[in-house]
Amino acid sequence: ERAEVWGDLGEVVDRAVAERDAGRPPCILAAGDPGFHGMVRFAARRLGEEGIAVHPAPSAIALAAARVGMAWDDLVVASVRAQSLAEVAEAVRTHPRVAVLVSRRVPPETVGTALVAAGCPDRRVVVCARLAEPGEEVTRTDLAGLAAGTFDPLAVVILRAPDEPHETVEPPSP
Repeated sequence: ERAEVWGDLGEVVDRAVAERDAGRPPCILAAGDPGFHGMVRFAARRLGEEGIAVHPAPSAIALAAARVGMAWDDLVVASVRAQSLAEVAEAVRTHPRVAVLVSRRVPPETVGTALVAAGCPDRRVVVCARLAEPGEEVTRTDLAGLAAGTFDPLAVVILRAPDEPHETVEPPSP
């Protein structure tokens, strides 16, 4: 039996607990990075760490950075699921490279509107939607375009300071 439950992580886990208690093994399919401000923490609290098996796909952050052609070892990650829009705006305002995990409730354009309202300086913006899916879309814009646009909520938004240099990758030393 398949049941789609979006948004309320507690409801998703309640359903999984009910299935388990009825003797049916539940399976939760989560988008994005389920171990990074996502489903894993909520599921482990209720089902126990030994009661879950996590099979993650490639990290949404790693995929988004790869699509942009940038290293991500110094990328600050913000999440609208774990932080308020004010906290996300502060991260973007104070760091030159930020990836924002968005949601259906807080899609990319809502983040853009909040950043403009907070007086965030302009940023180069890339919205990476439906990563590794057939409908994958990578859209380059600026803060005004982010705020004015309509984007798929299954996305990672990468924001970079306009003066941040493009990546130059040095080969590793032998």
